[in-house]
This record gives sequence, structure tokens and C-alpha cells, in this order.
Amino acid sequence: MIILRLPPYPIEVKYDVPEPDTDYLFTIENAPKTIEVSETLTSDANSQITFVLTEDFITYDHDYSVQIYEITQDAEEHILVQDILSVIRPYVDPKTLGTTATEIAEATYNERIARAIVDSLINRGFTFEKKILEVVGQGTDYIPVWGTVYKINQVYENGKLVYDITDTVDGPALDGFNYVVTKDRTSIVKVPTDSSYYESKNRAERKPLKYRDAGSDSFYTYAPYENYDNMWTNTKNTAVAFPEGVDYIIDYDAGYKVIPNDVRDAVGMMIDDLKCGRMDHYKSYITEYETDQFKLKYDSSKFFGTGNIMVDIILDKYITNLRTPGML
Repeated sequence: MIILRLPPYPIEVKYDVPEPDTDYLFTIENAPKTIEVSETLTSDANSQITFVLTEDFITYDHDYSVQIYEITQDAEEHILVQDILSVIRPYVDPKTLGTTATEIAEATYNERIARAIVDSLINRGFTFEKKILEVVGQGTDYIPVWGTVYKINQVYENGKLVYDITDTVDGPALDGFNYVVTKDRTSIVKVPTDSSYYESKNRAERKPLKYRDAGSDSFYTYAPYENYDNMWTNTKNTAVAFPEGVDYIIDYDAGYKVIPNDVRDAVGMMIDDLKCGRMDHYKSYITEYETDQFKLKYDSSKFFGTGNIMVDIILDKYITNLRTPGML
């Protein structure tokens, strides 16, 4: 089932079940940020059960696993309905593209196709999602992130919750630091809550060099740790926000809170092309044509575009060739 995440909220989801006026166990599972719902719902006279989507369900775009169980005394579970519930915000509201039910249904289908084409060109498209980042500190003052980070919700350091925006009593900074996104939206940094901690700081964007002291009468190379100072353990290493080897789990919002206007215009043009049958790729990007035996030559960009050159130009600034972080 596909649900368009559009106001007014909340949103009701209905599923058909075998019997009217009967109790069923309704469950929703989600990964990677678990949202578990397990409720007993009673079907109506039309053999349907209704679940109301609120909170995170109407805030983020995501696919959920839905199961409806028959309630029996048997130890074995009896699944009656199993479905993928996709809660998605459309790039253009189909209700603005038609007046009758038939026109709105056609616009809804065309918007879905246009959105799929855009998402195939732009990694993750223009969704708004809750994501989990598991990373190990690299001995710097930055944690690089890929994609558009909107807001940080929670941070765990070596399994300990150190930042939580939902904690209205002690939070969000539970360990003396706020975790914020840099102004260029490329990294996560730590900012102390005590402004007197330091007035200014030159953040380390690379791991500081480590080197040993030279041996002397004070430093004995092979001395036991508990008896003497050991030059192998004495390193010149300035303090960093994310020490090397420390584990971090970061819960954050990623993507676009609202759809950019130029993207709305581009998708609107694609929907109009689909409606009028103008999405024929063979009519676009032709660079050579011969009348003898109809020899055609297409520009290579044909295989990476939408079929509408104006739409391709609009979307070009959002397209990146680096879809998966790697090493050169």
C-alpha cells in the first residue's frame, strides 16, 4: 500500500480482513530505526481495520512491514495479511492537477512514474528520512557525512547516550557537548555547552601526528609500565572531539524537509509529458540522422536523462556522479 504523506494529518490506513466485527493483531516493523507497533484492532462491518498514522509515520518517508494476525489460542502464528506500507511525500500534489476522481487518479500514477525517474537520477531523490550513522572516530574534530543532513536527534558514544533532543529535562547535551551540523552541511562537530571552555578553536581536519620522546635517563625503553615512565607510551597528541577508535551511533534526519520549487516545476513538466504522450526517448538527443536505411545516432546523455532536455537542465545541479563513498 502506498500512502501519500500530505496534510491534513493524521492519516488513516485501512486493510481488508476476512471477518467483520472481529479482533485482529496489527503490527508494524521498521528498520534501521525501529518503530514497533503491536495493537489489537477490531474490524468494522465492512471487514476492514483502521490504523491511524501519527508522529514519525507522518514525518518521514519510509517503507514499513505490516502484518495482520488472526488471534487464536494456538502457539503458531497465523498471518492473514502481509504488506509493505510505503509512506511517501509526492513531489507534486496530485490533487492540484485534476478536479475529478479520474483526473486525480491519473495524476497520482503519473507523479509516481515521474518521481521514480527523478530518484533514479538523483541518489535518494528528495525524500526526508530518519537515518542511522555508525562510525568510528578518526582522531579529528569532524565526522564527515554524505547526503543532506537536516538535524541530529541522538548520539551514542561507546554505547552511552550523550546527546538527545527528546530529553526535555536533562538534554539535549547530556555530556557537556552539543552535536551540530557544519554550515556547509558536510560534517558533524561537537560544541561545548560551556562557552568559557574556549573562545576560539582551530578544528583538526586530519589526525594529529604521533611521535615518541627520545630515550634518556628519565625514559627507559623497555621498562614496565607500572615502574617507570616509558617513552613508547608518551605521545604528543592534541585533544580532538572524535578520538581515534571511539564508536559513535548518530540518529539524524536527512534529506529535504520541503521540495525545492524548481524540482516541483520539473516534475510538473514530466507529468504533463506523460499525460500527453511526449516521453518518447527516441525523439530526443538525436545527433545524426541519415535517410539511407534510416541510420540514427544518439547522444550518450540519452541514457541518463528524463527525455525532456529542460527537465534535465533543471535537475543537473542536484545530480552527483559520486553515489557511494570510496577511496581514490
